[in-house]
Amino acid sequence: MLLFAAIQATAASAVGIALGIASHHWKILSPSSAKDLSRLQATILEPLQAFSALSLLNASDLIAGIPLLLWAPLHCILALCLVLPLLPRSPRRGALLLCATFGNAGALPKALIPALLTKVAATQGMLFIDIYLVTWRLLLWGLGPALLSSSTMKKNDDTTSTAPSKSLLEMLLPPPSVGSLAGLALAFAPSSIQQAVLRGPLSFVVSAAQQAGAASAPIALITLGFALGGTTLTGTAPEGERHLFFSFSERLWVCVSRLLLLPLVHVVLYYLLHPAAAGLASEPLHLVLLLQAAMPSAVSVQAIFQLQGADTRPLGQLMVMQYLMAMPTIVLTVVLASTIA
Repeated sequence: MLLFAAIQATAASAVGIALGIASHHWKILSPSSAKDLSRLQATILEPLQAFSALSLLNASDLIAGIPLLLWAPLHCILALCLVLPLLPRSPRRGALLLCATFGNAGALPKALIPALLTKVAATQGMLFIDIYLVTWRLLLWGLGPALLSSSTMKKNDDTTSTAPSKSLLEMLLPPPSVGSLAGLALAFAPSSIQQAVLRGPLSFVVSAAQQAGAASAPIALITLGFALGGTTLTGTAPEGERHLFFSFSERLWVCVSRLLLLPLVHVVLYYLLHPAAAGLASEPLHLVLLLQAAMPSAVSVQAIFQLQGADTRPLGQLMVMQYLMAMPTIVLTVVLASTIA
């Protein structure tokens, strides 16, 4: 049953990404409209999804998710330890470490969780993803530029960064986190307020948030596919710049480390810490952590390249290779973890 659910979930996500790639190929979306769509998803739809889901939780759910704050740094350390010893020294090394360290921690897990868990458990899983993202975002915008700056990557023709610099407050409280906090505030509000908003005359607010928020994951996958389609078209190095692009062996080792070795190490480590856990993929907390360890890179890595003014073309073939490998490896990881008792 879990095998079928995992296959269905990854297949549905793959279709969403494929639609985004097709929209790029057929020019249904332009780069500017795709950016606007991505901004809509990140600033309105995802916060509404978080608000509507988290408003139904309780204090025990929040307490249960606190350990996730420590797992994001642990996953980053494990990824670096897996990749660092075996990557040869080259001008591209820091960029490859960045791609191996940070996976798709938001959009793809949130698309997979509802298909793998019951409705109540999926709501709890959404909270756990948002808690994980708190320390993950700090690492992404702190460690990510440091890793990339250690590379001698070709700069864009316009070396001025097109990505705005982020303050600490913006990193800690992006719109999805604000939506999460609003949902938690309602979850712990006095019963009279909860009654009015959740079941009374203002219940249309949560209902509207649920309907709009439901579009968040599909749009995130489509815009991700659009970005992948764009990097694929420009992912071939000109003759004189091939030494600046990732080699096949480098791409392969990043994919194997990120999609196979890191999830396997995570499963072993989690089992050692929780030997009594039966079926590590059966509980929301276990499943969220497992998915975070098994995720391919995403546009967040591309954003770091843009922030540093680095050429994003080398990402094209690497990201496509990761997502092609990720669909079967995610299924394999979930099924493997579910058999551990």
